[in-house]
Amino acid sequence: MPDDVISSNLKEFIRKRALRWAIADNIEKIESNSDQVIDDCLSRFDKVQRITFNDTDLGLDYFDPQMQADHWDYIMNPKAKIPTGWPTLDQYTNGGFLKDGKMLAIFMGQAGLGKSVFLSNIAVNFLKQNLSVVVISLEMSQDVYATRFDAHISKKNINKLNECADEALQRIKDFYAEHSNSNLYIKEYPPRSIKTSDIEMYLENLKNNGKHFDVVVVDYLNLVLPQHSSDNMYQGALEVSEKLRALSYKFNVPVVSAVQANSEGMNNENIGMEHISESRGIAHTADFILALYQMPEDRENGIINGRILKNRLGGQVGKLMSMKLDAETLTLADITFDSDFS
Repeated sequence: MPDDVISSNLKEFIRKRALRWAIADNIEKIESNSDQVIDDCLSRFDKVQRITFNDTDLGLDYFDPQMQADHWDYIMNPKAKIPTGWPTLDQYTNGGFLKDGKMLAIFMGQAGLGKSVFLSNIAVNFLKQNLSVVVISLEMSQDVYATRFDAHISKKNINKLNECADEALQRIKDFYAEHSNSNLYIKEYPPRSIKTSDIEMYLENLKNNGKHFDVVVVDYLNLVLPQHSSDNMYQGALEVSEKLRALSYKFNVPVVSAVQANSEGMNNENIGMEHISESRGIAHTADFILALYQMPEDRENGIINGRILKNRLGGQVGKLMSMKLDAETLTLADITFDSDFS
């Protein structure tokens, strides 16, 4: 048997033993249903794993010729990115979001402005690329969220789907026939009821059931609980954002989410990182942040504007883009694309 197989099996055996010992040593306390005890138990399990296994990855040897070649293959490879489906945003991010994950993208805006609309629209843009998307909904039920996708894909009025059900369903079937390698999984949870560890378990369950996914969308970050109870809102939101970003590393997929803007960021065309609700720690963690805003005339014309606040994918912080919202289908169209990007 190859050494790497033996090593892998040995590590898996020790992991399972470590978890068993952690539970066995704390079984009475765990049965008391104390969240803190369970968190402590899992923390000790993680510690055992870190002590047991040395990290043998020495990282990128920058001047090594082969690693230089591999690195530049990555830069020149358009398949290293997943286009967002919006030309302006793809221009600003040098081709889109990182296909192999290791990134957290955030859409920020005030309540009711369209954060969830951005998330569902970008999910459809990914589906059009034959990708599979997981949507974690903490604000809407699975059926309500699915209704948005019905409208996006069928191009039918979201409030009149029952009047054109046959045609809408046929268009959805035609869409899937054209993008048969795509899939969409929508999982609902009550708001403020789950932690990132619950999301991780759900994603593991999908994988264990043979379900592949390329992108994870969490709607939205402020409704996810931190692992450890705390009255410190800054620390709690920072922890959630860090954990979501960590999931992008574990599953090698980009994680896309949204956050609320605080009251000072409402109807503010100069919206900035200081207007992120609860915690500027989110801004420190995210790799990409697009802040959404509307002025009075924009609302009348169905326009939603975006300002790039952070962009590890291509700089250009402060750049603007404008989207046109179709009120019937809740579909967004990029109307900045033909403008000057310089």
